[in-house]
Amino acid sequence: MRTEEFEAVIDRVLSELPPWVASLMDNVLIVAMDSPPPEDHREGAREELLGEYVGVSLPDRAADYWGVLPDEIRLYRLAHLDLGLSRPETEEEIRRTLLHELGHYLGFSERRLHQLGWD
Repeated sequence: MRTEEFEAVIDRVLSELPPWVASLMDNVLIVAMDSPPPEDHREGAREELLGEYVGVSLPDRAADYWGVLPDEIRLYRLAHLDLGLSRPETEEEIRRTLLHELGHYLGFSERRLHQLGWD
C-alpha cells in the first residue's frame, strides 16, 4: 500500500466518524508516517507500534490550555504493512488504530474503547 492509499483510508475513516466525535475534534492533527520518528525510538518494540496519540486528552485540558501546538494522532504505515494482512484486513486495522487513538484523544478508558469496538 502506497502512502497515498494509506492516507486515503485515513481520510475515509475520518469522513465516516459519527458527528458527535467529529464535533469534538479540536487542535488535533492526524498524521500518516512511515514509522515513528528516530528521536521517538525508546524502549525497543517501537517498530511494532501501529499508531499513537501525542498530546493532552480533552478531559485533561485545563483553562490554561491555549496557544499550544496541535496534538497529534500518528499512524504508522510500515507497521501496518508488516502485519502481512490482506488489503481489506489492512484497511480495517488502519480504521481500528485510528479510532483507538481518537479514543485516547477523547479521554476514553480502555474499557470504553472496547465497548465502542475501538480497540
